[in-house]
Amino acid sequence: MLQEGDTAPDFSAVDHNGSEFRMFDFKGKKVWLLFFSSPGGGNGTRHSHGYRDNHSDFAAKNISVFGVNDRDQESIREWVERENLPFPVLLDGDRSIAIAFGMSNPGDERYLANPAEGRRPAVIVDEEGLVLKLLPDLATVDQQTAILANLI
Repeated sequence: MLQEGDTAPDFSAVDHNGSEFRMFDFKGKKVWLLFFSSPGGGNGTRHSHGYRDNHSDFAAKNISVFGVNDRDQESIREWVERENLPFPVLLDGDRSIAIAFGMSNPGDERYLANPAEGRRPAVIVDEEGLVLKLLPDLATVDQQTAILANLI
């Protein structure tokens, strides 16, 4: 089981625009991975707006935000454009990224946090590529901003 302080799993993925992403290309920056399902759903949209509306605060702390979603590229791209999200959303159709970070289990049809209850799991990776925080149960935008405020 992945723990805080462990080396983050390296992975490659394509984002909603077809651009390549590799985790270890971000050494030297913090990375915040937001795992969510159902683009366009009320809870996921609320959470994504928290990241959108506070994007400058993330940038000021040298944090790159990436969504991670298990839906198809077309629906994700449409949702990102409609909601004016300033961060890429990585495609994770087989949930291999979520499983590698402990945010989903093999065979599960959802992430660990219950989307129906408005929870969206997240992982923060530090500049050295180590897991800084595992956040399997983020429930509100206020929790996101409180965690962000406490990061150095």
